[in-house]
Amino acid sequence: MSDNSQKQSFLDNIFSYTTRVDDYWYSQEFKIAGIKIKHRMPPKEYMNSEIYTSENNKLYADLCNYTKRFKKITLFIDHSYGGGCDKYFWNQVRKLDKTEAIVRLQYIVYYDCYRITLNGACRSFSILDSSLENVFKQVNKFGIDRIVLSNIVGYPSIDKIFKALTDYKKSKSYSKILYCLHDYYPICANYILLKDGYLRCKGHCKRKEFNKCFECSIDSRLTTDDIKNRIPLARWREKWLEFFTNTVDEIICFSNSSKTILKDIYPSIQNKITVKPHEFIPFKNSIHIGIIGEMHYHKGRGIIDALIDYLERNNIWDISIYVIGNYYGNRSDSRLIKILGEYERKELPSILKQHQIDMIFIPSIWDETFCYTAQEAITTGMPVLCFGFGGQAEQVSQYAKGKILESQNPDDIYNAIKHLYKTSEEINV
Repeated sequence: MSDNSQKQSFLDNIFSYTTRVDDYWYSQEFKIAGIKIKHRMPPKEYMNSEIYTSENNKLYADLCNYTKRFKKITLFIDHSYGGGCDKYFWNQVRKLDKTEAIVRLQYIVYYDCYRITLNGACRSFSILDSSLENVFKQVNKFGIDRIVLSNIVGYPSIDKIFKALTDYKKSKSYSKILYCLHDYYPICANYILLKDGYLRCKGHCKRKEFNKCFECSIDSRLTTDDIKNRIPLARWREKWLEFFTNTVDEIICFSNSSKTILKDIYPSIQNKITVKPHEFIPFKNSIHIGIIGEMHYHKGRGIIDALIDYLERNNIWDISIYVIGNYYGNRSDSRLIKILGEYERKELPSILKQHQIDMIFIPSIWDETFCYTAQEAITTGMPVLCFGFGGQAEQVSQYAKGKILESQNPDDIYNAIKHLYKTSEEINV
């Protein structure tokens, strides 16, 4: 989407809220009954207003149109508590190529609403919706190829989720539905199976102990209707068994231990269980340099070419260059460089995290009159390097994590990168 189409999705600076994505904050604008307020999220009383609903419909339409450019789309249903599930999600995003996308659905407990984003980035069509039925009504238009039910701990009703997914499966039988066993929620609402908050529940596999349902400590955030109504554990498991049997295509366990626990409770579904340990992302063996924008001659493509030539000639492989934009130089063949292509400004935080960028290099060789790239780079909070002239140097020189390069010699640039990386690591220790 272009900047113009983004602006048309929102009405002029009448309502503003801020959404947190990883370690970054971005503002988005809504017109809610003509009231001008600043807040993290829209006030609860406006979540169902006619104006809010109207704006949401525009955002859904924008998102639907945007997803049409992808060949494969996954709906990723997740909670919003972070932890291992969040890492798992970002690992899935990290593996995406340009033909794939993930529409992420999360339940925001405090606001009793659902948040829909693309690839986890709260961009211009980040959507908040209080109706799960409407969410799936809209998602039906996206052409979802796969649904990953990662975690629904804290969702208000497992029945609504199960019904929505079952109906979706009936209408789109080609769509594969996977369930990820991040915890033991299908076995008990006390999803970590700890009695009184600290004792390992020894009865979790004993069917005779169903009458002891919900005697354990239950997290107060888990507002599921079934938990509040304290239904028998046998009924809880019946719902999950029916869902696993009739709707889910594959159940992913991350260890053989968890597979044993699950199949002991649900022996009839063990043929659907697959053990896939979490991928271990090894510690990086190189410094990841981010270069933002279109790399034409005046923007420093020759500097990048020369740096790559120098690194390869001297058998140096501890630097990786990520061009967040397009690169028109001569060394796109090198394994030291990866061209990520065009981006939208609000995607930048998730791109930086996805590729584990350590610092940003501005190789521009002309006297920039202002340099928006420098402003973007500084906003990330990362170390920033540039040459000592133009608007870029003016901004970076006043930045605590900024470094002005005195030479365009590749050897000097490499040494400056190493020194800045070492210095920033020592500060963070």
